[in-house]
Amino acid sequence: NNLQVTRITALVVLQLTRPSDNRTFMKLGSLSSGAVSAACQKPGGKRNRGELSTQALSRLLKGKLGFLERITVSSVESQVEQNNSARFGGIPSKYLRTVYSASYTGDVDLPRASAQIPFSPPVESLNSFASLESAHLTVLPWMKEQHVYFATSKG
Repeated sequence: NNLQVTRITALVVLQLTRPSDNRTFMKLGSLSSGAVSAACQKPGGKRNRGELSTQALSRLLKGKLGFLERITVSSVESQVEQNNSARFGGIPSKYLRTVYSASYTGDVDLPRASAQIPFSPPVESLNSFASLESAHLTVLPWMKEQHVYFATSKG
């Protein structure tokens, strides 16, 4: 009897680009309860139990990204990734991602975020702004594609 437990996580991810300058919307990190968490990733989140990917996308756009308007979804792609989760003691994990590619044609005017941190490319060139939700600060910049690759590459 060789049974193995696999942790399965269903996610929805938004690949959002702005056609006016060909920048990609990213999450650089967050500040919560005095702790800084750096993570260069596309916006998204876990799907709730029984929730369809379209429902999760709608929840994301009405919740965390509710300040963005005029988003047009152009395509959907399913991705599957398997690895051993270090966070969960090496348990085999399978990530089921539904990636929605979309374009943003709105003109949102949000408070700008500024920071004195060494980052290449410089933070001010990223055209970033901050979203403050329940004492949780998230830095969400529009980044050029080559900067996205640089910030997310390993090694």
